[in-house]
Amino acid sequence: MSSPRRRLWIVLTILVVLALVSAGFIRVPVVAWMPGPIVDVIDQIEVGADVEVYPPEGDHLMLTVAGTDRLSILEAMGYGISRRADLISLTSVRRPGETDEEYRERNLQSMDMSVHVSIVVALDRLGYEIEDTEIVISGILNGVPADDGLDPGDVIVSVEDVELERADDLVRYIAERQPGDTLKLDIIRDEETIDAKVELTAREDDPDQAMLGIRVQDVVESPLDINIKTDKVGGQSAGLMNALGVIDLLSPGNLIRGHTIAGTGTIDLDGHVGPIGGIRQKVLAASEVGAEFVFVPRGNLEEAESAGVDITLVPVDDIDDALDYLTALPPVQAAGPGLE
Repeated sequence: MSSPRRRLWIVLTILVVLALVSAGFIRVPVVAWMPGPIVDVIDQIEVGADVEVYPPEGDHLMLTVAGTDRLSILEAMGYGISRRADLISLTSVRRPGETDEEYRERNLQSMDMSVHVSIVVALDRLGYEIEDTEIVISGILNGVPADDGLDPGDVIVSVEDVELERADDLVRYIAERQPGDTLKLDIIRDEETIDAKVELTAREDDPDQAMLGIRVQDVVESPLDINIKTDKVGGQSAGLMNALGVIDLLSPGNLIRGHTIAGTGTIDLDGHVGPIGGIRQKVLAASEVGAEFVFVPRGNLEEAESAGVDITLVPVDDIDDALDYLTALPPVQAAGPGLE
């Protein structure tokens, strides 16, 4: 080989090596979603000594996803060719400038709220009397005007003398206002009613839209001593399965009749089931552990079907759709003597 050609090959080899080394260190703003841990909701439910329970036969499987970020180019390429993984934009998961700790705390707060709502919905379906909803501030962004006049734990009663029933009522009211507008909020703090005037600020992701910069959640006092362990799993996607698990555990008989069921979906105080992320990974996980069917939010059905696995998908709009489906299930037949 002539010297010029040899030098060319040396240069090309060096460039390829440098490119591969760089690809192993350069980070890309994506998150890889993979099937996450699966737990039986019944095992996570804790009740007081005076609460009677009826442990069901069968399994209520809660599905999760595991996310990995700060991927190198090579790692992203590896996940990209995996059938079990999906790559999504980091900005679709993290808020602008959000730290790891802030992201983790936000997800854990979301799960705490979801647990509370799912318990209330379950007890409501079981016929327990539910008290009126309170709208409670669960967090405030640093640096927003609301940080000066509001505190976590404040209960918001009304805005501009318009009484609020749900947190969504406040969200809808703010959506019709402009950044810079000032709102009068009636709040309760330490059993004292306070008039607070708070200026709206602009959203970072859409400067034309206004926000208070607070997190609010609907809170109803549970009539029973009951809780659901989360094992540090964040988000709200376990809402539907948590509610079904509570209903089954507290009901005589056996709601799932010995079946292995799985599901996912957020839930609100009216029992509506909302879409979630990572549905394809969750369906794959349900198939891998032998679930017979998966409850999926109707808005996620098309994406769930893209998992391409042989499992029954049951789309639901609310918890009553899921309860109707379970009520119609035939019981699993126990094997008789000499049968397998």
